[in-house]
Amino acid sequence: MLRNAIVLLGGGGHCEVVLDSIRELNMFDEVMISDMPSKIGERVLDVRIEFTDEQLEEIYQSGVKFAFVTLGMVGVSHARAKLYRRLKEIGFQLPVIVSKSASVSRYSLVGAGTFIGKNAVVNAGARIGENCIINTGAIIEHDCVIEAHSHIAPGAILSGGVHVGENSFIGAGAVVLQGVRIAPHVLIGAGAVVLKDADIEGGVYVGNPARLIKINDSFAGYGR
Repeated sequence: MLRNAIVLLGGGGHCEVVLDSIRELNMFDEVMISDMPSKIGERVLDVRIEFTDEQLEEIYQSGVKFAFVTLGMVGVSHARAKLYRRLKEIGFQLPVIVSKSASVSRYSLVGAGTFIGKNAVVNAGARIGENCIINTGAIIEHDCVIEAHSHIAPGAILSGGVHVGENSFIGAGAVVLQGVRIAPHVLIGAGAVVLKDADIEGGVYVGNPARLIKINDSFAGYGR
């Protein structure tokens, strides 16, 4: 029997934020949380962690058809993308969760499994891929493209027509000039001001103006 329930993967701080939005939107009657065995019994707001990722198939077979990745992303990591792909393989549906206070244009596109946080703005013509985080107060201006599994951190501003490659991280308070392209698996540091393309895959860019300081070898050329 189908249940109006969702399982959240990852019981940390980001889970608190997503769960808060689920509650304010009254999206689901039942919320479950999955995490590492060592976290069983801990609570995230009003929900007790009772499951591990090894039980996801069992949860799906019990009639729970919705899931969401609530593992946070600080920096660039494969972890969220791997969890997302696993959920899709099992057959879960991954909703879009948008905080009530966010402003998302009807003329934008938002991919499955993406979270848009409080007071975030997504303007007309923007396209956001699957499993992204548009965090508190972030601004995604018109015609931006944000590819799958990327995180736009609190207060970051993407001016019009910015293109962010897959699995990239734009740090808190960073500003990206209009038309700039960010390569896949790039980390833009907190407060950075990006005036030109950050075109080195796996690159780490910091400062004002932003400059390349290193290349993360585990991501450089990934997926080519």
